[in-house]
Amino acid sequence: MQTGKRTAEKRWTKSTILAQIFCVIMFVIWLYPLIKIIQISFRSGGIENYKRVLFTVDSFSIANGYVKNIADFWVYLGNSMTVTAIDMALVLSITSLGAFAFSKMDFKGKEVLYILCLVGMMMPAAGFIVPYFITSKKLGLLNTKFSLVGPHVAAAIPMSMMLIRNAMDEISDEMIEASIIDGCPRRKVFTKMMLPLTKPAIATALIFAFMSSWNDYLLPLVMINRADEMTLTLLPQKFTAFAGVSNVGTIFASLVLLCVPIFIIYLFAQKYMVAGMAAGTIK
Repeated sequence: MQTGKRTAEKRWTKSTILAQIFCVIMFVIWLYPLIKIIQISFRSGGIENYKRVLFTVDSFSIANGYVKNIADFWVYLGNSMTVTAIDMALVLSITSLGAFAFSKMDFKGKEVLYILCLVGMMMPAAGFIVPYFITSKKLGLLNTKFSLVGPHVAAAIPMSMMLIRNAMDEISDEMIEASIIDGCPRRKVFTKMMLPLTKPAIATALIFAFMSSWNDYLLPLVMINRADEMTLTLLPQKFTAFAGVSNVGTIFASLVLLCVPIFIIYLFAQKYMVAGMAAGTIK
């Protein structure tokens, strides 16, 4: 009996060591590019590269009169924050209500509609650039930051819907029925019961929606030509010379600043991501 116990402990120790070695290797693979980006951002100028990004006002911007004494970084940052906030608000309202309907309500064609919603995860976003462009032009949204909202929300809905619906499926129907029998209206069942109990899955869906919206480069590049409407992902191309040598240090400094909000969000929300992925995928 003791021999078997020792053997199990020995195997457990070996597996733990192997897991730790694997985690260290993956951490190094993840950390090395980050260190290189920060290192290059201080090349040919040092801290001045960051000052140039944070405080440089584009002469084109002044000539067109859309900004006076505000650096382009803060204009682009405000546009990104506006688009991301609208995206997250719409994703939260649409997917939470839709997930509640798919999970706890019975109606004809429910599963078919749900599968059609999930099919969106298999669609490449780049394949819809032309329809997005034509639709935005007809709606008069072209060259505005609001032309990004619809595609961002549409791209985030399938995965968010899956996470939140699977989390709501774990809540027993008997609990909801008991609340309704006690006189609780369905609206309060949703707001007072379903939303608090599925908070980790909702937080995970919002984090993914945030990262998808914040990091989007292709759609703003195609949809927006006006400098006062550009988002932060387009900032590095400002420091790319079309003729001559680009300031590599300034370009990488802008990339580092672009990543800062993502690191902050992840540090404070990582526990919700782990709990949300578990609640949203394990039935």
